Amino acid sequence: QWVSFPGSPTTAFATATKYIDASHTQYGLKVFEDKIGYTLTSNLALSYAYSVNLDYVWKLNLGLAASFQNMTYDLNMIDLPTKDDPTVYKKLAHINNFNADMGLELTNKNWRIGASSQNIFSLFFAGDKQQINSNFAYAIYRQVNENMISYGGGTTLIQYRNLTQMELNVTSYFKSNRMDELFQVGAFYRPKSELGAIVGFNLSQAILLSYSYDFNVGGISRSSVGSHELMLTYRMYKCPTCY
Repeated sequence: QWVSFPGSPTTAFATATKYIDASHTQYGLKVFEDKIGYTLTSNLALSYAYSVNLDYVWKLNLGLAASFQNMTYDLNMIDLPTKDDPTVYKKLAHINNFNADMGLELTNKNWRIGASSQNIFSLFFAGDKQQINSNFAYAIYRQVNENMISYGGGTTLIQYRNLTQMELNVTSYFKSNRMDELFQVGAFYRPKSELGAIVGFNLSQAILLSYSYDFNVGGISRSSVGSHELMLTYRMYKCPTCY
């Protein structure tokens, strides 16, 4: 929703995971880069997760990630009254630091309930003002049956600085026969902020193509034209014991 604004933020994000069924573990890699104005933030994170069977119905998934973070400034974009002011350049020095994320999740055939915390070290070290602690909690429900149409929905609560945001979403899943899912259609709403829709097509059992559009209904709605998102998901491996 910011693309029509001059100097709008630019974000690049990539992630990959590998699940090992024999040891109930998953390893992951995440690369993140965010450019806002003259500030460039980069993250490289390695993650580890372990799954525990609580009983025949419920599982507990535990995850931990360690990240190396870097923040730099494009000093050529800064217009200073005094070009050689040493105080300004000292405050805009490159920052390197380490951080950590953690989360847990309860899951069964229909439900997925979890919580996570990002940038935990930022609670104790305030040197990095850009990558501060943020927290998430969510609950997702989906019907699992042989009907041609099934439904699902969920809610997410996000806390960032002194801001709290909630998202509500609903999704319908359509099958071409009693076994293969053909496509899905959903909608979401973030109170006083955004609303949007998403549609996804299963091109094969391994490839999912999705399109999302969201429109801001908050303070920037007069200047924003909304945002389009195209997603291509490739499932390299399907865990036979995962829901």
